[in-house]
Amino acid sequence: MKTFVYRSFMGVIFGGFLHVLLVSIGILWWGAETINSDIFLKNAIGMVICSWFFTVTPLYFSVEKWNLIQQTILHFLTVIILFFIVAFTIGWIPISLPVILKQTLIFLAIYVVSWTLFFLYFRYQARILNENIKRL
Repeated sequence: MKTFVYRSFMGVIFGGFLHVLLVSIGILWWGAETINSDIFLKNAIGMVICSWFFTVTPLYFSVEKWNLIQQTILHFLTVIILFFIVAFTIGWIPISLPVILKQTLIFLAIYVVSWTLFFLYFRYQARILNENIKRL
């Protein structure tokens, strides 16, 4: 529970920071003199919610009674469902079948790349730990 609360807090903070950073870069890049406060707030809430669930859902991978396939499927389904709920609610993605299919493929591609990179990183870390244990 302590880990969940900590990750929740970090996700919310990161989401808020990331949103302000991206908006600031956009303002500087495009030279906007004003921003719409309603849109800013709506997107900030969406970014915070997404950051929250992207930081807490990796806890699925710490459930030892599930194998890696079960953990991955449950994690993927959770994040894609939550992401699309937020994206449709806020208006990041219009509700139309071609757009939904395209966004699902993009999401899947990003997920596969991210999952593979994390898998390789943690496998490498496990190898280093095992080598250190052998030296003891």
